[in-house]
Amino acid sequence: PAGTFGNESGIRREEDCTSCLPGMYCDGSGLPRPRGSCDPGYYCIEGSNTSAPNAPGAYRVPESVGGVCPAGGYCPLGSSYPSACPSGTFGNTTGLT
Repeated sequence: PAGTFGNESGIRREEDCTSCLPGMYCDGSGLPRPRGSCDPGYYCIEGSNTSAPNAPGAYRVPESVGGVCPAGGYCPLGSSYPSACPSGTFGNTTGLT
């Protein structure tokens, strides 16, 4: 199912699928590996099913799969968690890369 992949043949049960890796997304069924990296400006934690969790105007997904990079942080391509802005700087908008 979405949010997982299976890199072994002969998988018979949903429980045998692997949760998508942090910083990656798995947006479909039957994937042998994650589809790709989380988009810049977003972070994807384990089990993400979209490259841009909770993008403005998009279908809302649970915070448990990631989200828009918050103010005070930045998220380059493939982020699994927001990084804090360097000492002496501050990003006052969301979605910084």
